Amino acid sequence: MDNSKLLRAICVRDIDQVKQVLKSGQCTIGRRLAFAELHPVIQCIKFGYWAGDARGCEILKILLQHGADINIQYLGKTIVIFAAELNHIDCLEFFINFGADLGFTTQDGETALTIAARKGNADCVKFLTEHVSHETLNQRNNDGNTALMIAALHDRIVCLRHLVQAGADLDVKDKHGHTALMSAVHIKSADAVKLLLDSGACVNTVAEYGETLLCALFHHEKSGKFNTCKIIIQALHLGLDSTVSRRDLQRLHSIVASEEDAVLRCLVMNGFPPLDVECDASPVFLSNLGRYTMPLLESLCSITPEPISPLTLALLLARPCVAWYFIANNFLTRFDAVQLCWNNKVRQYLQKQIDKQNADLNHSRKAKQCLEVLDFLSAKPLSLHTLTLIAISSVLSQDLLHNPSHSLESKESWICQPSFKEKVNKLNIPPSLKRELLHQTPLSSICCDFWDHIPISKDVLYSVCKCSECEGI
Repeated sequence: MDNSKLLRAICVRDIDQVKQVLKSGQCTIGRRLAFAELHPVIQCIKFGYWAGDARGCEILKILLQHGADINIQYLGKTIVIFAAELNHIDCLEFFINFGADLGFTTQDGETALTIAARKGNADCVKFLTEHVSHETLNQRNNDGNTALMIAALHDRIVCLRHLVQAGADLDVKDKHGHTALMSAVHIKSADAVKLLLDSGACVNTVAEYGETLLCALFHHEKSGKFNTCKIIIQALHLGLDSTVSRRDLQRLHSIVASEEDAVLRCLVMNGFPPLDVECDASPVFLSNLGRYTMPLLESLCSITPEPISPLTLALLLARPCVAWYFIANNFLTRFDAVQLCWNNKVRQYLQKQIDKQNADLNHSRKAKQCLEVLDFLSAKPLSLHTLTLIAISSVLSQDLLHNPSHSLESKESWICQPSFKEKVNKLNIPPSLKRELLHQTPLSSICCDFWDHIPISKDVLYSVCKCSECEGI
């Protein structure tokens, strides 16, 4: 039988003609058609139909009432898929009454829900989340992405909110190990990141080759609405363990260099260990050091072939306030205890910064203050208690800075198992010592604005500062 009359009636939205053709029996809508034939249902929804097309919607109902297959396919898609793709929410609402398969999966692993999420068709997403099974809600496509992950990746905030409210799994990983939260960071969607963090998304996921949320955030500078510092601090407050991946363990040196003191403070408060880092020309070190690359690198390599500490880097960058903060919190390494005060090249470098002609007066003043820090350390040897903390921390962190090769070692070798924080918490020592090793003491929470005047005293009490500066706002 020929469907041409029916198709023409559908094209012009002539409901009476459609009914007449169907009544005459001069068409076929119930059987499977040949490949080249276009099913009337497909013609109705795919070609010429638009959102809010009441006549087209009525014709679809008539076709289905006359036995049209609700799950008929065209190019591997059903009319449910087309409705979700083209934002025909009115169609979806009555398709379920005809037994539509809302969980149908294409060859690419896509469902109506994943497609609607990608297109940003929020009404369709909301409807589908209310009617699909839990399995379909978290169905992964061939790239390993769920509807929630797709919504995050394409910055479809309203769709993302519907999926979160429906109970979609927040922590599913794609084929590279990335979660929706990490994808939202990659595209710099502040709204998506906030929604996922507020909804309880895991902040300690480790993807391929040790990539973490912290690693993803460090790829982006603070810009406009996407406040990297604020997000890092929020994640740390939510339990982000900055010591689970070897990729993150050189980050503190770059933070010292980039002057992100609020992030530095929060990392110290949340158990980031003081580490001696190799100052070489390796891609890892250079990428972490950021814009302070070649000039500083040449100076570091000339000063010492040994790994250097965060304190040493703060001094070389003429950042006395950071140096005092480290000293006050015993955020010190083996290099600080054994070599720093006796390394004449550090003093010589700082003196050159002071004596340099046409030097910035503020920089010269800070370099002079850094020399005063060295004088303080030389005049007041570290206590046995401080040396003990340094020794324990050095032993626990000695294996953390090994950087696996992408080609020679497994992805899992980037993960620190157990992490530094986990090692400390397993020690059979008093809780007060554990807190000191993790720098979780009132002194570490002192406001960034007061680091220049921080008294080196254990008898001074400090309250936790939550000002806008310390919160990275």
